[in-house]
Amino acid sequence: MKIYTNGKPTQLTQANVSIFSDALQRGFGIFETLKVENQKVYRLEDHLQRLFESAKKIDLKIEFTTNQITSHIKNIIADCKNLTLAKLKIFIIPQKVILTLEPYTSVNKKSVKLKSLHLTRSLPEIKAISYLPSYYANRKAKAAGFYDALLINDHSEITEGAYCNIFWVKNGQIFTRAKQVLPGITRKAILEFSPIPVQFKNATLPELIEADEVFLTQSLGGVIPVTHIDQHPIGLAEAGRVSQLIQVAYLKDRKSKSRYL
Repeated sequence: MKIYTNGKPTQLTQANVSIFSDALQRGFGIFETLKVENQKVYRLEDHLQRLFESAKKIDLKIEFTTNQITSHIKNIIADCKNLTLAKLKIFIIPQKVILTLEPYTSVNKKSVKLKSLHLTRSLPEIKAISYLPSYYANRKAKAAGFYDALLINDHSEITEGAYCNIFWVKNGQIFTRAKQVLPGITRKAILEFSPIPVQFKNATLPELIEADEVFLTQSLGGVIPVTHIDQHPIGLAEAGRVSQLIQVAYLKDRKSKSRYL
């Protein structure tokens, strides 16, 4: 693993955060997780835009500019030329910008199952380091043999996954929730390039179970069809036509040189 703190290489034993820091005591901070392939970062500009917007929403000062952080990212990637696939994390806490880069083993999921869970994240539109609700939900789902948790709010509406965004298909039309969800980068990409216009809508768990198709999106996993929610099959319990269409469009977007650092 490589670590940079405020643009400088840092040994693991020196990568310290004070016990009096608001990051540790209050969970005051934000982060981004990015996939690095062959020294390239997909949609870095979108990740950094979300990072700075999140910081602004919680009045967290970032000590560096977008261009400076981009330069730090280039440097840490250049230090790991032997890695063809890696996971890059950006942490912003008071007075510090911390980058970590480590090997990543991609697990290409053809389809997955989700476990429904009544839970709402605080500040859902911000990728905050106070990540306990999502971590707990994902861990609970995995312990039961599922890929991730499907979160349901106090109004019995589906919001998002613990670690992903959710889309569903009914009668050939694609839907997703508009607000009170994380503005995912892969989600944003699909809203831009989907060959079928995406409509915004709220849905309950029974409505999602009755959908023709459901798929999730995330930065590391990409676009993954959902075959079951709890023990209920979705459609034919296999990757549907629309989900496959979106997967193809997503891969095409990832191959575009203009999408990379």
